[in-house]
Amino acid sequence: MALSIDGHAAAAWSGSSSGTVSLTTTHPNDLIVVVAAMEFSTGTHAIVNSVAKTSGTGTVGTFARRGSIYADSVPNTGFSTAPGMSLEYWWGVATTVLTGAVFTVQSAAAVDDAYLGAFAVNFDSVNVPVWTSNASCPKSASNITSVGSVPTVAGISTNAAAILLGLMLTSHNSVNTIGSGYAMIDAAVNTGGTNQMSFDEEEQLFAALQSGISVPFGTSVFPWFMLADAIEAPAVGGMPPAAPLLPNTQLWYSYP
Repeated sequence: MALSIDGHAAAAWSGSSSGTVSLTTTHPNDLIVVVAAMEFSTGTHAIVNSVAKTSGTGTVGTFARRGSIYADSVPNTGFSTAPGMSLEYWWGVATTVLTGAVFTVQSAAAVDDAYLGAFAVNFDSVNVPVWTSNASCPKSASNITSVGSVPTVAGISTNAAAILLGLMLTSHNSVNTIGSGYAMIDAAVNTGGTNQMSFDEEEQLFAALQSGISVPFGTSVFPWFMLADAIEAPAVGGMPPAAPLLPNTQLWYSYP
């Protein structure tokens, strides 16, 4: 038995306050993660108000925000407006296999460009994987200076074997490369609005607990915003979590 990605999908979203992404899985008792990477041409970020399964086959519990990073007036050469940017991820538990399950993400304001990612993590189809309780997770990092750098979140630790996740948002119009040892979950560019954005999701399975390591992508870029977290195997025979954890990471930047 080992942690694994059990299905993933991504979908573009422009010009409205809600978007959807559809996910199909092959196992019950998955931990479902929905990522919202959003760019706002107004220069002011908005948050996600809700994530919910709205159609398709399968049962998913209530979603809750796990991590987020926000920014206003992000330096972005070549555009008339320095955009606002938001990167969030939410989670819920799917007790059954999902077939064409549609997740609807509702933003507090209309986006200019955005992408939604959805993926499932399975352990043994009976016991639901869990977010690490290590205090280092979730964690964020960003670079809004004029010099590019490799998107990296440092100082991540786990309590056991885990899948480490790296989630990244940038106003660039090209996707990044994965960090050494990582596999890409999804990556995409959206240029459908006034500005542009791209997002990347990567993962790596570590067979033993980790202490103070970095979660990097592969290519220097500017600007960027990143979140990192870890999903661990549950205690075998343990019950699925009764309700999502409350969010415990939120950073908000504002730049003149």
